[in-house]
Amino acid sequence: MPDLANTTMPLNHNAGARRRRQGFTLIEIMVVITILGLLLTVVGNAAWNKLRESRVTVSKTKVNKLALEGLSDYRRHHNRLPDTLEELLQPNDKNLGEPYARPVDLRDAWDNDLRYTRLSNSKFKLVSLGADGIEGGETDDADITYPDDFD
Repeated sequence: MPDLANTTMPLNHNAGARRRRQGFTLIEIMVVITILGLLLTVVGNAAWNKLRESRVTVSKTKVNKLALEGLSDYRRHHNRLPDTLEELLQPNDKNLGEPYARPVDLRDAWDNDLRYTRLSNSKFKLVSLGADGIEGGETDDADITYPDDFD
């Protein structure tokens, strides 16, 4: 009978087990991908909603600024409102040789043209048609109208 006390065991008796555990199993990878997908869905939706809200805010700001600065200054200098928004783009001696607005000022955050209606020499309506560019709508598709939406 061999003497077991003098028999030495190899030091790397778990080498086979270690070789099998060097990588991730397919199940582990799938679980991680699923968790990442769920996190991205939640975070992505929140980020998308914030982006939509910020475009509405930017459009309201642009409409308000054009009404209170560009159109107001034009009316003050000429005693009437312009017939079209394009008149605001022309350099004018009454405005120190500068235009009353830049082309980017005449577009909303979705890059749609603002709609302008001159109602009289002192009253007008300025409208952004929202994200869809069509009259009416809800959320970010809703119209933004000056002076109606500004108190």
